[in-house]
Amino acid sequence: MEISGRLATISLGDVLQWAQNDRWDGALVLRRREREKRIYLAGGKVAGCLSDEPGEFYGRHLRLNDHLGEEDLARALAHCTDRHQPLGASLAELGILSADEVRRTLGQQIFDAVCGAFLWTKGVFYLEAQTLRSTPIDPAPLETFHLVLEGTRWIDEHTRIRQLLVHDRVVLRRGARPAEDLSPLERHVVEAVDGESDLAELHVRLGGSRFRFLEAAHRLCMSEVLDIARIDQADLAATGELSMLDVLLEQAAVEERARLAEGHLAVPLDVIERLVPLWIDRPADSELIPLEPAGRSLFRAIDGRTRLAELFSPNPARRLQQAEALLVELGRGRLALLPRPREELPD
Repeated sequence: MEISGRLATISLGDVLQWAQNDRWDGALVLRRREREKRIYLAGGKVAGCLSDEPGEFYGRHLRLNDHLGEEDLARALAHCTDRHQPLGASLAELGILSADEVRRTLGQQIFDAVCGAFLWTKGVFYLEAQTLRSTPIDPAPLETFHLVLEGTRWIDEHTRIRQLLVHDRVVLRRGARPAEDLSPLERHVVEAVDGESDLAELHVRLGGSRFRFLEAAHRLCMSEVLDIARIDQADLAATGELSMLDVLLEQAAVEERARLAEGHLAVPLDVIERLVPLWIDRPADSELIPLEPAGRSLFRAIDGRTRLAELFSPNPARRLQQAEALLVELGRGRLALLPRPREELPD
């Protein structure tokens, strides 16, 4: 790692401006506890962004903005898995989206993922000599200067939003005004509000850019379509800081996770929760010891008969840990996902 530092002392905007001035090629890796983003640079411009946050996957972005329906997404996911190709290529091959629509929506998803990283006030960054595999329908590289301007705006807007939605334990309810003339994202937020789920739970359910979600929720509250039902006690969040020694020790594992994320960027939880996991090669008890407790409990409960919706924890943070552990085992070929319980499948 020739270039590295802390986001608390050097802003992402400064790092991206250096990248553009020096025409960097490679992956700018941003790490904080339990989360990673890889911003791929080509001549200093942003060519792609991979995030291990399930809500930021391309498929979830498409659904949340009504670019396609759930059935079309499921069909495209099956196709890209069979063909071992990116989701965008499958969407174009199946005629669900045109190549131009894929380029445009991919560009939007990359733009949001990079701008979302501007809200990371803690964590570390480093540059790796790694390039993103190109495809015939890649979006045009994004201008760094535009990203820096928009990312800076997001920081200011996020501060303003938090004056009303003070933290993620705010619970929303329906407001006095009818829900009319809403954007797709606003409509999904309104439909998800139940008067019991807090902002963190709503965002896990919906996915997408966290900032875009908070921005839509704030706008709906200001227009009285939604209202604040209550404000629960805030969680004591972790600092998100990592030592550079932590980064060095974890880097090999991080690279494996990034490669896995590249192949599974389109898998949203609401699609796979209906499937039934089955061990092809069940791990030994000794292999489960290093896992997070959430992942360990999930793996021990897999029996080939129970759907993931029943196995996943109702706690949003634990459910995400379980989903990440599941993706790792799928990537290793040790686990299969069945459409129905094993005994209901034909011989």
